[in-house]
Amino acid sequence: MLSIFKKREIKKDEQKEEQLENIKMIAVPDIREYMIQGYKEIEQIKTEKQSIEQSRDNYKADSKKFEKLYDATLVTLNEFKRRDIKNEEEIKRLKERYENEQIMRETDNKENKKEINKLQEDIIILNNKLTKAEKESIRLFKTTLIKKVKETKGNLSKEKIIEIINKEAE
Repeated sequence: MLSIFKKREIKKDEQKEEQLENIKMIAVPDIREYMIQGYKEIEQIKTEKQSIEQSRDNYKADSKKFEKLYDATLVTLNEFKRRDIKNEEEIKRLKERYENEQIMRETDNKENKKEINKLQEDIIILNNKLTKAEKESIRLFKTTLIKKVKETKGNLSKEKIIEIINKEAE
């Protein structure tokens, strides 16, 4: 049991020696210089501390400014997202409308083409009928003129032929 206490005492002695080794031995004439250097180091550390605190304060101010910018950016981004969604919906609606109009135009065009083709056929038929009617009326007019000229007695002068033609043209 005594050996345990002796070991503890030895450990305590070793720790005291280590602490003494960490302490610098300064000669008496150099103590003033040592004190001045210590004071300068303390002042330097104080100025460094103040500059660090100042930069910390600057960082805090900058962080608040950037936080406001970040918040403003988020608001702007949300607004742009909302507009983008609205625009996409509008584009989708307009595309559907365009496709529906294209379908309507195609059906209208088909119907119009049918109507146009029918009208063109009617025009061709009516033109044929008109040319036949013209030919028939010209033939009838000629036969009537010839008949009138043959029925007319005597010499026919130009004036009499013109008179016959005018009567028949009425």
